[in-house]
Amino acid sequence: MNNLDCWIALQAADYFENHRCYRGLNDHGPHDVEKIETFVALKPTDVAVVIGCGYGREAAHIAPRVAKVYGIDVSDKILDKASQHLKSRGIENFVPVSATRYADDIPHGVDVVYSVCVMQHLSRSLVHGYLAGIGRKLRGSMVLQFLDQVGTEDDAQEKVYEPSVSWPPERIAAAAHGAGLTLAELRTEKIREGCLWHWAHLKNDPAARPSDG
Repeated sequence: MNNLDCWIALQAADYFENHRCYRGLNDHGPHDVEKIETFVALKPTDVAVVIGCGYGREAAHIAPRVAKVYGIDVSDKILDKASQHLKSRGIENFVPVSATRYADDIPHGVDVVYSVCVMQHLSRSLVHGYLAGIGRKLRGSMVLQFLDQVGTEDDAQEKVYEPSVSWPPERIAAAAHGAGLTLAELRTEKIREGCLWHWAHLKNDPAARPSDG
C-alpha cells in the first residue's frame, strides 16, 4: 500500500498554506541544523538530502553549511515554490527532486539525510522505500524523526487525509535493518502522555545491505 497519490492531492489543495502549524513559508529558524549537529557535524563538502522538503524551511538553513542539498517532495508546485523561496535567499545549491523519481535523481555518495514531521504521514511501504533507496546511496548518516503513539499500529490509508502512523523503537530498528542500515542511536522526546518523538540516527552498513542481485 502506498499513499503517495493522497499526498499529491493534499499538496495540490495548498496543504501547507492551510495548515495551522506550517502557515505556508513561515521560517522555523535554525533548529533543524542544530538537531542534525547533535548527531553529526555538517561539513562544507557534504551532500545532503531532505525528505519532505516542503517549501524549503529546513533546506534554507542546511544549504549554507554544505555543498549541495537535494529536496524531495511529492508536488512540482511545492518544489517550484521551494526553489523560488531559496533563490530569493541567495541559495543556489538546492536541487528539487520529485518523490516519484528520487531513486533515479539522488546521486550516490550522500552524506546526510534529514527528515522532520514527515514519516508519520507516509505509508510504511514509502518509508521502507526511502530507507532502502536512499540507503543504497548513503556514505554517511540519516537523522530522521518518527512519531510513536503508544498502542497505535495502524498504517496510513489510501484516501486524502492527514495520517499519524506510529513507529515504536522496535519497528524503526527492524526497518533500518531491512534496509541495510545500522540504528546507531535513538533519542526520545515526550510530547504528551502516550505520544513520543523518536529521533533515529541511522548509518550505512554495507555488511548488512541486502544484495541487489
